Amino acid sequence: MLTLCHGYDILVFEVVNMEKGVRIGLTLSPGTVEKLDKICKEKGVKRPAAVSFAIDLLWKEEYSDKK
Repeated sequence: MLTLCHGYDILVFEVVNMEKGVRIGLTLSPGTVEKLDKICKEKGVKRPAAVSFAIDLLWKEEYSDKK
């Protein structure tokens, strides 16, 4: 388990190996959950999809020029 603090948000990552993927549990501050739920409602997706989209966007911003 990995715990990160960023501002007022506390993230706790719990990784569980699965046959076709990895399950990750996140603990978020109430404010961050409200933001996540608003994004999910606007985009019509569930929480895991929104988190995956965010990771993909961050990855592209940070590593798009690297191979």
